[in-house]
Amino acid sequence: MSSETQALKNQNNLNDDDVKHYLRQHPDFLERHIDLLDILIPPSASKDGVVDFQMILVEKLKAEKNLLKEERRELIETATHNMTNWNRIQSACLALLEAEDLEDFVNIIAQDFPVILNVDVCCLAVEAYGNEVPDFKHPCFHVLTPGAVKDRLGKGGYACLQGNIFGDDDIYGPSAERVKSEALIRLDIAPKSHKGILAFGSEDPDMFDPEQSIEQIAFLGQVVERFIRQFIKL
Repeated sequence: MSSETQALKNQNNLNDDDVKHYLRQHPDFLERHIDLLDILIPPSASKDGVVDFQMILVEKLKAEKNLLKEERRELIETATHNMTNWNRIQSACLALLEAEDLEDFVNIIAQDFPVILNVDVCCLAVEAYGNEVPDFKHPCFHVLTPGAVKDRLGKGGYACLQGNIFGDDDIYGPSAERVKSEALIRLDIAPKSHKGILAFGSEDPDMFDPEQSIEQIAFLGQVVERFIRQFIKL
């Protein structure tokens, strides 16, 4: 409560003239206490030299209505966007169910995922320990040296989304030059050894950024982990 309001409250015998005098001395009072417009009774019509409180209230209500409409529109757009993305993730998971072996699996990631998920490049990279990871030749499947996932995502890091970058040759292979933004998802394939990366690359430098949510692609990463275990037999 402001000092002016407190002073008025402490006076017990205020009359109309007192209020008028105070307002003349503080012409910005209503600007500083605009919430009073919600309870004041506006004049039926404006007169020369008199502020039209009714118009102020109408404009205030219009502004509030427009704000609510904008918030509702943004909420609907966000919900629609999330639903669309979840539908894409579900479609990608269903596509993986068609894989019969490692070659089918990688082909689905390389060929079907970009179409389903609306990105330009999808690749899979797995750290190699001994001979457990097959030397499988595919432009979108790459074998990384142990520790490569930690180098890119940090210790315990689960995801990295960034824009305005140059694609990593070790992850994207011949498609690296197309990648201007990316989402890298950590794959924990074996408990204490094999790690991997599911990489989504876009030619749009603003497609991915660190502020984006990762829940949806993280779920897809968990599904991919399970398929890798099945096909590589770790």
